[in-house]
Amino acid sequence: ILAFLVVDSTQAIPLEGAEVWLFDNEADWNNFSDPILIGYANSEGKVEFSNMESMVYYIYAVSNEAEGFWITGGYTPVLSLNEINSFLLPCEWYYFDEMKAYPKYSAPARELRRMH
Repeated sequence: ILAFLVVDSTQAIPLEGAEVWLFDNEADWNNFSDPILIGYANSEGKVEFSNMESMVYYIYAVSNEAEGFWITGGYTPVLSLNEINSFLLPCEWYYFDEMKAYPKYSAPARELRRMH
């Protein structure tokens, strides 16, 4: 199982309804190409994907609101089979007006922090 906890930047508020996009390669992730899977955070901010392969996954988590959106991105280490691989996804806030100067969000490629 590949699991995520999607939260705001304070890590105190779960982002219910946030979309988590999974990619199986960095090129598609960098180009915002079609993700291989999309999941939605429940009321606790949790998203789970089952039957995952032992490999690296690249992700974006996005939660749109009226004036802007929460977003983060990164990649997992190689997943451990037959285990729950859980990761924390703290998102940063952007106002839509800010994005006029930066039309495409660009996340630094960073390894996600595993939850224990």
